[in-house]
Amino acid sequence: MPCSAGKERRADAALLLRERGLLFGQGLAGDTMFSSLGLPLSDQEVREIGQYRRPFMAEGEVKVLHSWLAVSDLLSSAPEDMHQADFEAAERRRLRPLADAAFGASTVLESLSDLVMRVSDQSMTAAAQAAARSGFADAAMIRVASGAATEAAYMAALEALGDGGDGPFQARFRLYQAGHWPLILRDGVFYVF
Repeated sequence: MPCSAGKERRADAALLLRERGLLFGQGLAGDTMFSSLGLPLSDQEVREIGQYRRPFMAEGEVKVLHSWLAVSDLLSSAPEDMHQADFEAAERRRLRPLADAAFGASTVLESLSDLVMRVSDQSMTAAAQAAARSGFADAAMIRVASGAATEAAYMAALEALGDGGDGPFQARFRLYQAGHWPLILRDGVFYVF
């Protein structure tokens, strides 16, 4: 009987992640990653940024960067605002036990591990293709982009499994799905590529 319950939990977790657009492979979720870098934000994308940053930054400017080099300069200059990093770390600690309680620790680990493997592969390919289209060849920055997308997918899935709501991490991941790269908060400005 425990085996049947475990299968049901895995099926429930997979269904929830599919409904949230968080399953990868077979043309799902990752096809548009990094396809709109540097382009203007739609009204919906601006709302997604607002939903993502609201817990750690109520108001402030959003700035779209237009080149890989500008992103590299931003990320290598001064450190990010710690409100964003502290919020994300606290949410990770809060959400994991909730997800484990809802679906079982092994199901959550299996679901998140599978997601991370798939998104890592797809985002690396997508970031490399986007960089190549721009004539940018910094392999380290391409890995940073892929890692950021992988972390965003992980947190969106953990949020979906942990509290079931449509919270800030799912909003951030939808920005990746829309082809953008949400970057960091610095000096009251939220940067997006």
